[in-house]
Amino acid sequence: YDVPYQKVAKLLKEGAIATPGILRDPKPQVLGVDFRDYAIQYILRAYTDNIKAMPSIRAALIKNIQMAFYSQGVEILSPWYIV
Repeated sequence: YDVPYQKVAKLLKEGAIATPGILRDPKPQVLGVDFRDYAIQYILRAYTDNIKAMPSIRAALIKNIQMAFYSQGVEILSPWYIV
């Protein structure tokens, strides 16, 4: 709740754009979908045209999202998240 929506959306999109295999068109989208006990739940919509590589793209996406947040000093506090 301490991090503004605009910053969260920017960092999620940066993580997606930095991920090989994620398409730039359509652009990644971020939606705030729920108020949880300790954090707002967001959904990141990012697209690929390489279905066979989805597991490795997803792994890279998670790493890049974590690095985007870490580089800006934003801690991901939720005990779980869905990509």
